[in-house]
Amino acid sequence: MSATSPLGPLGPLGALLALSALSGLSRGQEPPAPAPADVPRPASTTSAAVVQDPRPVASPEAPDAGARVQAPDAGARPALVWDGKAPGDAAAFAALLEQFAQAWPESFRSTLLAGEAGADALWLLTLSRAPRERWDSLPAVLVAPTSESGGDAASAARLLQQCAVLLEASAGEGPLAGLAQHSVVHVVPWLRPAQAFAPRAVAPPDYEFPAGFAPGGEAGALPLASPAARALAQALLARPRIALCAWSGVEFAPPGGTGAAGSEGPAAFQPRGRPGSLQNFARDYLGTGVRLQRAPAGLELEARRQAEGEWAALLGALPRLTVELERAERLRPELWSFEVRITNQGQVATLQGAAALREPRAGWLTLEGAELVAAGAAEKDGAEHAALDVRGGRLALAHFAPGAVRRLRLVVRGQEAAAARVVLQGLRFESSALPLELR
Repeated sequence: MSATSPLGPLGPLGALLALSALSGLSRGQEPPAPAPADVPRPASTTSAAVVQDPRPVASPEAPDAGARVQAPDAGARPALVWDGKAPGDAAAFAALLEQFAQAWPESFRSTLLAGEAGADALWLLTLSRAPRERWDSLPAVLVAPTSESGGDAASAARLLQQCAVLLEASAGEGPLAGLAQHSVVHVVPWLRPAQAFAPRAVAPPDYEFPAGFAPGGEAGALPLASPAARALAQALLARPRIALCAWSGVEFAPPGGTGAAGSEGPAAFQPRGRPGSLQNFARDYLGTGVRLQRAPAGLELEARRQAEGEWAALLGALPRLTVELERAERLRPELWSFEVRITNQGQVATLQGAAALREPRAGWLTLEGAELVAAGAAEKDGAEHAALDVRGGRLALAHFAPGAVRRLRLVVRGQEAAAARVVLQGLRFESSALPLELR
């Protein structure tokens, strides 16, 4: 479906059918095969690799007028020279994005989803310190303005300031280095291109996105009627690894509570948006966790430190499944029993809400170098194991809540001293592995 094709007004049910055809998370479809498993990501967020420290950022009040943001991986490439101010029009914003791409060619990409670069452009920005070929196999965060605000040039400039901070800080040895090598960030500068540089010219619509899985409810009357909303919905559904959505710079009241994000980082809660909001779409169709990301304005040192803390808290909240060995036993000459513990170290679920009902599998447990014969889940007392369904040598994993722990017993057939390992793979978490000794 073309993002600019005249689709006409869609009712909630029509929007549901259109999105169900696009979504890769609809029930009955298997997740795309993840990339081969790497060594499990360490619990520490600090990367073991030593990368050249970024150059210091000059103060915006420097005599040469612009805050000079030097990309640490630039070498002979041009540095980003920007004073942090909002561009005056769509063409200037597109030129600024090109400067980002030149300063960080391996780590920054801008995609035009709808409109033209010079006018009415809807952008999706993608950032990661991982190699480009791994971007499609890593869990991702979406950062966007709320449907209530829609975003404009000023808020987009603040988001770009945060992008510059992330790109610089993640190249060093601090907490962001490891996190940015194991995750991807998608940024939507604004939701309504026509309002980006003329916020008072067009009244914000009351509805744009579908919500729920039945006509009426929180979907509004005309979901996906606008080309920009339709293009964005298609783009997000085509990126099923988005596990967490952060609404930039807006305070929410959590359901049943009175607080918002604390000073230590974003707090987990599920804000209820107005009918047709992007928040409700993310909750119901993407099945993501929802958080607030504060966006401190400016490129001064204190603002940069605050932004680094926000990014570390946000990326550190992504689902992260680890597998550990608790007990091994040899049953017969070529048969072993391994008891393992799987833990979601992240602060959001692998999938949640109604989306988890549509796709009940978080991923798969498989074996390399040996055969998985049978598996069982430990009961509450840990003494008995309920049999699990192993098909084709792999075990489907149900979704993990934040901090959830599951203990499994795996019966494995293999050769003496074979190099075997347990591998966890899924859409919303990075692949991880546990070596097994068949002795």
